[in-house]
Amino acid sequence: MGIPKKKRQLIKRNYPKCSVDEIAANTGLSVQDIQKVLGIYQPGRGTSLSKILSTVLEWGIVGSVFLAPFIMLPWLRDASNLPQNAFVQIATLFLASVWAFKGVIDKKLEFISSPLIWPLICFLVWCLSSFFVADNPFEAVPVFLQVLAMGVCFILVLNTYYKKENFDRLILAVLLAGAGIAVIGILQYLFEFSMIPQARPPAATFSNRNMASQFMVLVFPFGMYLFLKTEKKSIGWSAAIISGLILVYVVYTKSLAAWISIAAELTVLLSILFYLVFRKKWHFQIKSKIFPLLVMMIVFLLMINVDSGGMNLKFGGVSEQVKSVRKFVAEDAQKDVEDKTKVSTIQWRWSVWLNSAAMVKDNPIFGVGAGNYKIEYPLYNQKVVKDQQFKIETQPAHAHNDYIQAAAEYGITGLVIIFWAVGVFLYSLVILIKSGSSGKNLLLYAAILSAGFGILLNAGFSFPFNRAIPPYYMMILSGLTGVLFFKPGKNVPQKITNQGLLNFMAIILSLLLVYYIYFNYSMIRFDQYYGRTITCYNQGRWEQCMREADQALKYNPRRKEILFYKGYAGNELGRIEESMKYYEELINYFPNNLNGLINLGLAYEKLGKHDKALVMFEKLIRIMPDHAGYYSDAGHNAMKMGKSDLSYDYLKKAVELNGDSEIIQFNFGVACVQEKRFDEAKQAFQKAVDLKPGWEMPLQYLRLMEEQHSRKE
Repeated sequence: MGIPKKKRQLIKRNYPKCSVDEIAANTGLSVQDIQKVLGIYQPGRGTSLSKILSTVLEWGIVGSVFLAPFIMLPWLRDASNLPQNAFVQIATLFLASVWAFKGVIDKKLEFISSPLIWPLICFLVWCLSSFFVADNPFEAVPVFLQVLAMGVCFILVLNTYYKKENFDRLILAVLLAGAGIAVIGILQYLFEFSMIPQARPPAATFSNRNMASQFMVLVFPFGMYLFLKTEKKSIGWSAAIISGLILVYVVYTKSLAAWISIAAELTVLLSILFYLVFRKKWHFQIKSKIFPLLVMMIVFLLMINVDSGGMNLKFGGVSEQVKSVRKFVAEDAQKDVEDKTKVSTIQWRWSVWLNSAAMVKDNPIFGVGAGNYKIEYPLYNQKVVKDQQFKIETQPAHAHNDYIQAAAEYGITGLVIIFWAVGVFLYSLVILIKSGSSGKNLLLYAAILSAGFGILLNAGFSFPFNRAIPPYYMMILSGLTGVLFFKPGKNVPQKITNQGLLNFMAIILSLLLVYYIYFNYSMIRFDQYYGRTITCYNQGRWEQCMREADQALKYNPRRKEILFYKGYAGNELGRIEESMKYYEELINYFPNNLNGLINLGLAYEKLGKHDKALVMFEKLIRIMPDHAGYYSDAGHNAMKMGKSDLSYDYLKKAVELNGDSEIIQFNFGVACVQEKRFDEAKQAFQKAVDLKPGWEMPLQYLRLMEEQHSRKE
């Protein structure tokens, strides 16, 4: 049978006000039938290729969402985050190119807007300011590229899914990825499964268990969504099992931030469910859900009391974490920490946050620049509260609070833009929940809202948005939120039909794809040789260390932190001037690098450049004003320059900080002699002898001073 006359008239009346796809959805006819009525049907290669690209686009997004958490290159120094970032960015740009080429073939591209687009654009533009304010603008490049890729991801999801009413494939991909990671992590914890390298087990494929727990926070609500949504027993049981496994793994990670986030997600989810039941928008099927829920809870309680040694009844370390919180609160209230050498992770975070807040205060508008937090933090490690864990070996690259770090790097302006985006995201979901009527869609809104709330809360205790997967998943969820918020009858997509513009978009996205492949390949190859450089450094193979570092710089000459190893190797090989040049270049890009400053100061000292050495040690004193060794080195170089008064001041401070060092006491004694402070000199030399009995040099000074005293009498 043909298409009725009334339907034909309806089609012609609504076109081009409504797109062919929209008319097809409203009339129940195929796109091909609509095109035939309108006289625009063109059978052949274009249509079939367009369908192929549509399939690639949809399944590409689903596939990348599923695969991204499993990407890992074990031979890299950064075995997880770097390859995951590369995969996410390249996959996003590839799919965006497919989307653009589909528009070229279809001779049109429909583009829908969303309230979230504007804060994303503003943040991307604001990131550009980092290239002008940062001490090291090259550190801003990877950050900017990630932000750009995530913006493209949001637009891609928004414009791929806005015509769809079913998102089950995408949600299932998220949930199955979470289930796979949870199973790997549980195997690592229970059976010490070590095939996958880990820095802090059980980390699954994330190298660090805290990073894996962030991913679980994003995934968990969708297990509950599927459990509550489905009417099929098999799917309900599967969802309950997956949710239980995720919870067990989160407990195994011993991540307090993840525990708090999961608890908050459950609170948000239950609150929404109570609201929906109260408003009679949704009905909870108790009979079909209660049994799998009880089984899930029993298995959960059993498994959290098991480890590689068997049953332990420790409840996954929950009680230990609670004790650490209570201890921190008690110590903070009493202002009395019994053992200041042992600092809990909560105390340490508190000190980092306070010191980072001082960084924000000093750079309120523009911040210190994207990626430059780690460069500037050394100057602030004792600004408000002493960071007890800050040492030459351990210098934080993150504030362990994404909001504080964002304020530090982008200024208050950048933080306001971020809160704008967060507010739009949460507000859109709240509006959808309040105005929605479909029970299943309402559950999806609730799951997205609780997942978003959980990871945003987690960002207050960790740094998920400085990793690869959480921003990617958050953009997927934000894109879906934009799709759900889009009202086909009320909002009309913008149509791009200019062939030149379509071609231009396809070319630009293709060029961006090529650049992202090149950039990420160079980052991965650099990291590979960086790891080899560190191995050679640890093993004392200095010539090989230099060669590996050269190979790393060949792939990414802007990553200057590796120059420390070249400088150290050059020093060990006796090539002091060459070593000095490497350290100078390092300090030019990383002006507060402790390793670089110390070794450059020592290199200057060996070459007799005591004025330059003094400048380096004065910088170190500014960073660590309670480190006796830096005052001692500064005093020694001032002495060599003939500045006895300055030498005396520095060495006196060194003695105050560490009076049990015979070297410091001896040098202070010499400075006192030069300043004619003979009583202080005598005490310093005597202390040096007491600390190192039989040491001839201070004894000689004491005998000489005694002889001079005898002559005067």
